[in-house]
Amino acid sequence: IFYYYCIHLRVIATPSFILDISDHWEAKRAAIECYQSQFVTGRPTDQPTIIDRIRDQAAYWGWAINRRYGEPFACKEAIGMSGFDELL
Repeated sequence: IFYYYCIHLRVIATPSFILDISDHWEAKRAAIECYQSQFVTGRPTDQPTIIDRIRDQAAYWGWAINRRYGEPFACKEAIGMSGFDELL
């Protein structure tokens, strides 16, 4: 089971892998902004906003893999493979 590396899963020290989401960041941002009542309405408007923070976190993880944006995932169990070709 792969878990999105969010606040409540940070007990796992490091992500198992980071997915490059650079080509999809604008679509993700637009999708988040569709949920105004959860992410925008009633929240502070001074900088950084919650959208800015999500973008900055994605930029941090992207930096870790030399990409513009990234999303980390974690696995609590060991991942079994028979060869490196299974990573692709």
